[in-house]
Amino acid sequence: MKISFHKVKITPNQPAYLCGYEGRNQLCSEVLDDLYASCLKIIEKNEVYVLYSLDLLSLDPELLEQMKRRIVKHGVNYDHILISTTCTHSAPETMVNGIFDDPNHGASPGYREFLVNQMEAAWLGCGEGVEVEVSYAVQKIDGCYGNRNGMELPCDKDVSCIRFDYLKKPIYMIVNIGCYPTVLGSENVKISADLFGAIRDSMRELYQVEVFMMNGAQGNVSNRLYRKSRDEQELQRMNEEICSQLSDLHFKPIEKSGICVKDISYKVDNQKSLIELAKKRDRIIQLMNNADEKEKASLKFGLNYLEMNQGQMKAPYEIISTRLLSIGNLYLVMVGAAMFTQFSIQIKAAFPEHKVLIWGLTDANAGYIVAEDEYGDNFESMLTKFPKGEGEKYAEYIINQLKEFIRDKEKQR
Repeated sequence: MKISFHKVKITPNQPAYLCGYEGRNQLCSEVLDDLYASCLKIIEKNEVYVLYSLDLLSLDPELLEQMKRRIVKHGVNYDHILISTTCTHSAPETMVNGIFDDPNHGASPGYREFLVNQMEAAWLGCGEGVEVEVSYAVQKIDGCYGNRNGMELPCDKDVSCIRFDYLKKPIYMIVNIGCYPTVLGSENVKISADLFGAIRDSMRELYQVEVFMMNGAQGNVSNRLYRKSRDEQELQRMNEEICSQLSDLHFKPIEKSGICVKDISYKVDNQKSLIELAKKRDRIIQLMNNADEKEKASLKFGLNYLEMNQGQMKAPYEIISTRLLSIGNLYLVMVGAAMFTQFSIQIKAAFPEHKVLIWGLTDANAGYIVAEDEYGDNFESMLTKFPKGEGEKYAEYIINQLKEFIRDKEKQR
């Protein structure tokens, strides 16, 4: 197995509207820390796999397609291109029309094209790669983040790290954290990769490796109930606390038995979803009647987002992009949505003999996958496209598909 890595800046070179919170109406140009597109190229038996992690909130299907088509021109199999975002809320808007306040507050002129060009530059910078050994470590993080709907509620707090060594020396590391990277609040008007950018820099210095950040099942996980403030000082404090718990990782080797990708995308009946969305729209309007100004702004965004989803759901089914990627006996479940943490716990528990982790917000974002026991008037439930109970069906589907995937791979040995 050969690996190479390259990252390029995607910080805008002109003022931009930030994306992630309602109420930020000004163009922003000050930079707290640079944004990056990280590219990890894996070569196995003449097959090339390309993994991307972008310091952005999300990517719309049209922009995602443009990025993939640009890389396909270099001879890469379309199905082997895996693109994710970290979901920082302090990066520029990438959609043509803004969704947080004014529709005119969309992507700055030329920024979308710039992103596509930088994706290609990251690929071209990777080079031929070197033969590596792979190892894996897991560390539970305490006191920094959890289920944002209640500290007492379940949360997968395991950080999974995959290390690649060349000639016995670590060179690259994947860091998988199932948590929104949002320490900085709506008051922040500086461009930033937020918590994941800070962790990336600290882990790079700590382990002397290039770091690829990967979000997990973060749909209802954040530092909301743990942070002391929402400013730059708290960002640094939170970063230092998390990285101190990651400073003594114990890596174990991963069996190298080839790489394989399988598409198991999941279909949801849009007719049922549209009925639920109509009910939610009525409920949001009802809640707005008794809300204060701050709550109204949040609900107004929710209403805009919900109505945008309604307008887009013209096909009979909504597709949740879902793929399985194996690296030896390590299995990544790539979910094109913001999956609730309960499902990460459930999926991992179904495979006690295997190393399984969730890679969220990969290849599009279908929105929140909400657990039935948290379905209600919370933010995630109001914005999800999917009916109550659909998340449980989806998790069971993934478990069954992954069992079949593992069986098929073991037969081929």
